[in-house]
Amino acid sequence: METIQETSMANTIFEKMAVIFNAAIEAKLPIAIWRSPNSNTFNTVIQTTKSDNIWLNSIEDVMKQEGFIFAPFNTDSRKIICISSELAYEITESTCTHNATSSVAREFHKTLDFSSLKNSIKYHFPNKGQEKHHSTYKETFINNVKNGIKNINEGSLTKIVPSKTKSIQLRSDFDPLNTFHNLSSSYSNAFISLISIPEIGTWMGATPEILIQVNQNHIFKTVALAGTQLYTGQKLGDVSWKQKEIEEQALVSRYIINRFKKIRLREFDEYGPKTIKAGNLLHLKTSFEVDMKETERPDLPQKMLELLHPTSAVCGMPREEALKFLNNNEKHDRKYFSGFLGPINVQDNSSLFVNLRCMELLEGQAILYAGAGVTEDSDPESEWNETEQKCNTLLNYLQTNLD
Repeated sequence: METIQETSMANTIFEKMAVIFNAAIEAKLPIAIWRSPNSNTFNTVIQTTKSDNIWLNSIEDVMKQEGFIFAPFNTDSRKIICISSELAYEITESTCTHNATSSVAREFHKTLDFSSLKNSIKYHFPNKGQEKHHSTYKETFINNVKNGIKNINEGSLTKIVPSKTKSIQLRSDFDPLNTFHNLSSSYSNAFISLISIPEIGTWMGATPEILIQVNQNHIFKTVALAGTQLYTGQKLGDVSWKQKEIEEQALVSRYIINRFKKIRLREFDEYGPKTIKAGNLLHLKTSFEVDMKETERPDLPQKMLELLHPTSAVCGMPREEALKFLNNNEKHDRKYFSGFLGPINVQDNSSLFVNLRCMELLEGQAILYAGAGVTEDSDPESEWNETEQKCNTLLNYLQTNLD
């Protein structure tokens, strides 16, 4: 493994990232760039060997990897992707270090010219000639909410999370790195990501929700995040919540506790619920932590990943019935929206996040995805408005790129 500190190069973090990103795109290599919550460091991994080695056979293989995981909502219909950390960069305002684990990775790094900046080039598109994607009609979404409430009242569901898509036309000079920069500057406590993979395409997001996290001290963490309202500038301690949001968040917390019970884990710490700010929105969050050494649970992250995904916060309860409802009623393919993503076994840390507040980038078009938690107390019009607010998390930073 080789570690080198770069000097005399592009001036800013994002100029450095642009050089790396553009080179990976030109070479048709999978690349992931991310910034962890409340961090000033940006990380990048590039897989320099054949991209047909990126597919995992099942969710059971996730925690064995070393690199960046990108998983779909439905792991039965789409495979999980791992971009190996053959070439990894850690970028700050003053330094850019890299680890190269193969001769191919070292040769690729040598081709980078940090003294010469080009305009950002085209990113990976999933399929050339692909038809334009249309937004979900409001009537369709409202009907799904009404059907969900009907199923809840009949007793087949406790909660359901219908989603929608929103299609936005982009200007021909749209620059994904510029948008990534804006999201990073505005959402300090979110996980900001930009992933571009040949044949799959390019996705960007700013998610507030941890799925599973394991730090160097072997502390496992997951969160229950649910309930949404618009942030209007008030102090977080003064925020009041309606019964519907309180119950919705409690359902997600109980879902996690029941998963702990399923593997006979009783030694966990629970913190919350408390109000948190995620961009222009507020949510209720409860955190759960487990000391993996004290509980002698080295396999806890893998077991909980399998038990949690897809969580009740993005799917519903009971899970199998909720999945069946979504398959029968949603007209669009969620693809990687409400899946999970993040670094695995990178610098002895693993952090997987639920892929929320995200968009898929096509040629000249961005597809935004959003969902809303529906319970028996839901109002269909309010749920539609909630999805609009969630789309605005990204849309607010795409306005200057609209035709």
